[in-house]
Amino acid sequence: TQNHRVFFASNSAGGKTPPAHLRLVMVGAQWSAKSSAGNTILRKKAFRRRTGKCVKHGGYFGRINVAVVETPGWPADTMAPVWLKEEVLHSVSMCAPGPHVFLLVVPISKAFTEEDHKALVELLMPFGERVWRHCMVLFTWGDWLNDRLIEEHIAGEGKSLQWLVEKCGYRYHVLNCHGLSNHLLIEELFRKIIDMITRNKGQCFTSVLTEEEWNRREQELIDRMLRAVANEPEEPTQPITHIDKYILKMQLIKCVYLKDCKFTVSLVCWKSTSH
Repeated sequence: TQNHRVFFASNSAGGKTPPAHLRLVMVGAQWSAKSSAGNTILRKKAFRRRTGKCVKHGGYFGRINVAVVETPGWPADTMAPVWLKEEVLHSVSMCAPGPHVFLLVVPISKAFTEEDHKALVELLMPFGERVWRHCMVLFTWGDWLNDRLIEEHIAGEGKSLQWLVEKCGYRYHVLNCHGLSNHLLIEELFRKIIDMITRNKGQCFTSVLTEEEWNRREQELIDRMLRAVANEPEEPTQPITHIDKYILKMQLIKCVYLKDCKFTVSLVCWKSTSH
């Protein structure tokens, strides 16, 4: 369409080349209007009802092949159940090699509570800190704003929502949920998504560590353990994850063959502090 031609021309002129494929994962509580948002993005009634499993549908925005995965919701004001955590993990494999964006769906029609905040954080925690580079808050039921700005709504909702928006790098967008006619709102959403992908150097999210990330975490672990051996004060850090333990296991194997004394001291320290 003419609107799409203008959209792609303006983005190309700005040095932002739209990707050929775009993969999105929607995460949110029940009644957050994830299905309506997915239908609006794809411009068709693809998502029809809630299920206990992830659902994937595709479509096109101009020349972009768009895949959207909707994860199941959880009852508002409650913690996310274990089975839902597994489904959110599964959503990444449904859009291999990985999603470009996690859309954290938050309805404007309902207060965003501390429980909602904790549930979202807990669902994303297995992906590590890197996942937040690929997150955007998607506000639904935008018509509830009336004449207010979305920034006024965020400021009035309290610290939980403000923290989430800040954690997402102040990336957010507002959609209405009535019909499929939000042409300008959808174009603006895709502009923000393309800008995010550009800032992420075109990379999608993957749960596989890059060599650079692996080496960085490996060195951080060794430094922490050496400080503990020397009884030096240490700044509060995150608990050791399964990935960290796997790195230590691989270093132990290397120690056996290379007789890495530095790591041997580190491993003794880790064993003494991990019980």
